[in-house]
Amino acid sequence: MPADRPRRKYGAACVACRQKKVSCDGTKPRCAGCVETEEECIYIAPLRHLRQRLPVSTSPVAMSNHGGSQATPPAGASMEDRMRRVEDLLGLGPMHHGKHEHDVSGGPSASGSGSEKDMVVKSYRSPSGANFGASKYRLMMDNSGNIVYHGLTSLTHPETEGPEDDHRPAEVPGVTADGLGDPAFAPIFQALATSKHVSVSPEIGDALLEVHFCYSAPVFCVVTKQQFMRDMALGGPFFSEFLLMTIYASGTRMIDGLGAAERQAQGDLFIRLAREMLAKELGGSSKITTVQGLLLMSARECAVGNASQGWIYAGIAFRLLQDLGIHLPWENVPGSSRIPAEEKAARDRLFWSAFMWDKTISLAVGREPTFPLRIGLEPTRVPDFEDESRPWTPFYANPRNCPRTLVGYVYQPNYIVTSFRLHAKLSRVVHDIIVQLYNPETRLTSHQRIAFIAKTRPRLEKWWRQFPEDIKGPKEVSPPPWVYSVQMLYHASWILLYRPLIDEHELKTVEGHIVTCEEHSIVAHQLSASFNHTFKGKLSYLGMYCAFVSATFDIFTLKTERLDTQLSSLERLKSWLDILGTSALQGPSIKRSLHTIGEETYKHVSRDPILASSDAGQFIMSRHSAQTAAQVSPVSGFDGYGGYGQGGAIDFLELLGPTQM
Repeated sequence: MPADRPRRKYGAACVACRQKKVSCDGTKPRCAGCVETEEECIYIAPLRHLRQRLPVSTSPVAMSNHGGSQATPPAGASMEDRMRRVEDLLGLGPMHHGKHEHDVSGGPSASGSGSEKDMVVKSYRSPSGANFGASKYRLMMDNSGNIVYHGLTSLTHPETEGPEDDHRPAEVPGVTADGLGDPAFAPIFQALATSKHVSVSPEIGDALLEVHFCYSAPVFCVVTKQQFMRDMALGGPFFSEFLLMTIYASGTRMIDGLGAAERQAQGDLFIRLAREMLAKELGGSSKITTVQGLLLMSARECAVGNASQGWIYAGIAFRLLQDLGIHLPWENVPGSSRIPAEEKAARDRLFWSAFMWDKTISLAVGREPTFPLRIGLEPTRVPDFEDESRPWTPFYANPRNCPRTLVGYVYQPNYIVTSFRLHAKLSRVVHDIIVQLYNPETRLTSHQRIAFIAKTRPRLEKWWRQFPEDIKGPKEVSPPPWVYSVQMLYHASWILLYRPLIDEHELKTVEGHIVTCEEHSIVAHQLSASFNHTFKGKLSYLGMYCAFVSATFDIFTLKTERLDTQLSSLERLKSWLDILGTSALQGPSIKRSLHTIGEETYKHVSRDPILASSDAGQFIMSRHSAQTAAQVSPVSGFDGYGGYGQGGAIDFLELLGPTQM
């Protein structure tokens, strides 16, 4: 460094340069980097400057009457004084500050010239002995026995806290500590619950519950059948009529024997009744069943095309979930021993259900995730909530509607818990992909994006090694929807990860990263073709989105100059149109996306005589001609499906064109 150049102070970089991890010259009001990029230049004062301005209070014990000399304060007096000032500021009651009542590490030096960490109280103990890490969290019970969550700065604080073993509820018959139902009680609960149906006959109500728990519930595991049916029969806390109505609406999507108009009209009726009940639900204390019902409403509305409403319902669910403190790790929550083991297990599972749904809806509508992960929460710690040794069989309200491919179908073990944990782990990777690569406000440079992709690849490879070998697809007979969906998300993640790296050269030569995407698109198509052949629909919203990602990549590869790649992609696109068309009965939201895929494919085929003369090309041309002749709207039937607009389509950013990094 030249001798005449002034030395810049440490920590003088602006916020934008810190986020980019680039050098900042510290010029004010705007540094050279922000002037060049035309960004807002913000400087944050270091905490050490603020610390110097704090008032210094004197303790009576700190003064001596001998000649006005100042005595050395006892050890810990300075920190006790700080704690009292913080309590006064926050309106808290006095804490016990005696010996061993607080545990402070890294305290400020006697000279007052400590680091920024010197101002952080690492931990202290409440009068009941509960450890609050960095003044974090507290779960309590109100006068009605409801669990509530407040942080340390809250206005709401109890004057006293009861002993840790207070409010322990009585054990419920037929359920183990982890919430698994005793199979011997299941028929009894099923029979008792039949009389508790609302607005429908017992036969229809039972059928709607069965179809929901058979196909939809295991994908995100928002509600478990054993727990719900038991409390429906006994009037327990894991049942409410609001939740029941949302399950009806969800079951209407997958039940057999209904046409498109009947399916939509009946589902809308249940949603309307659920909305009326929701007003009452939100007027009282937050409950787990309210969160569960909102998540199911969100999923149903997204599946039928009302993505905006689904996004709002999910947002309310996330707020309620935080109000209940479900997002907090138990080791950081004093008083958590008052919560029974079954409710703890339900809370842990519900957190990951919400986390996974947040990534799914964020991908499908092209928005940034809103439900973050908390450090200390791991999906492997979720207790078993399903007996995986039980066989799974498909349900049809009318057995005559069961396709031949499902006659005698038995899947054992069912892998519901295994798939749930793997889905949660994969969603953590998906969260990072969305935020780092597809967030419009990301500040990552090209080199940082490449570094992120290189770091994420081993995470996906490790995840795949953990996936059970005996259920890895594709197989001739497809596994159930939840196993299929999580595998589809895995392959879609690879496409989303490498898609931003594909440039014009790779597109023309089919070399480099495009090969990786093509490999996963081929496997995703094989999985979907097998699933469609086996189940004749029953595609979840997550499965539809992942199929959309793969299909749009196949459209992208039609631009290559290699004929073999073009013909292979065209064959898959022909199949994708059939697969997604079959699924449109249960998920009308795919109709607009289906039309987009058909139109984009037609544009490429119509300009290339070789593609147009192939079998797949002739199918595309004749399909387009038939739609044009019939003057079929791209959203034919959508107005009759509740007036859903363009916002209901799955449309994740720009997946059809090359991305320039």
